[in-house]
Formats: sequence, structure tokens, C-alpha cells
Amino acid sequence: MKRFSKKGFTLIEILVVLAIIGVLASIIIVSVNTTTKKANNAKVKAQLEQARNAAQIYYTSNLHYGKAGSGDNSCDDGTPGPNADNMFDDTVSNMDFIVKQSNYPSNTAISCRSNATGGADADEYAVSATLTGGSSGALPNADNWCVDSTGFSNAIADPLNNNDTTCQ
Repeated sequence: MKRFSKKGFTLIEILVVLAIIGVLASIIIVSVNTTTKKANNAKVKAQLEQARNAAQIYYTSNLHYGKAGSGDNSCDDGTPGPNADNMFDDTVSNMDFIVKQSNYPSNTAISCRSNATGGADADEYAVSATLTGGSSGALPNADNWCVDSTGFSNAIADPLNNNDTTCQ
């Protein structure tokens, strides 16, 4: 094989080094993607824990999780304010900020539910958000994390439906 110089490297040696660098780079890229997914999921779970805390602050001040008739099943109906009729729009507890879509990783869908009906204030709520690449643990195929007024917090398979106020 022809050498570039007396102390130089052969073409095969250079190709082997480049192949090794390529393999190492691909391992690093996969590792970074996995770490990013785990970090996004940790952020979602932490924010939903903050939502639970904000819900308790709202409940302590208002003795309900939403006024009768405010159960629009929306995380943001566009009318935030102090002690808003819909708990998810309350600025005092900071719930309006916590459930805002733009505060979550991209491609995260948030579902907010309460059982406030036309005749009764809400005494239950649940909030769920999609996870990146699914969950791990007891429900490895679950794509959502959920918290509710019973204190339950866990992975669930599907986003909350309109009348779901528990994560179980």
C-alpha cells in the first residue's frame, strides 16, 4: 500500500479511524436523544406536580375546583384572573401559567378536566400530559402522565376524556 510519507498513515488506517469516529458519534447522538426524552418527561411530571399544588391552593381559597358551569374541560379558555371561575384560569394559584401549552416541551398535549356542572361546583379534577416516547415502569406503553384530586399520580395509556376526573 502506498504511504503518504515515511511516517504517515495509509489510506486504510485513515478510513478505520474515520469509521471509529462515526460509530462513536452515532452512539453519542442516540444517547443525547434518549437523555432529552427523559428530561422532557421529567419536566412534564414536575409541572403536573406543580398543577396539583396549585389546585390545592385554589381549593383552599375557594372550597371547590371550579364554579358550577365552569367545567369547560379546557386548560386555557383565555380569561385568566384572580380566583377565576375555572380553576385552570386562576392567576393567584398560578394554575393558568402551569397548564399553559407553551410551557411544556413541544408536541406535549395537555388535558384539564373538572366535574363542575351546571348545578354543582367541582369537587374533582384531573390533568394529564403526553410523554415523549412513552413511559417506563409499571405501564411501559403508557404515553401520558396524570395527576388528580385524589392524590393519584401515574402513567396512563390515553389522554383524559371529557368527563374523566381521575387518573385510575
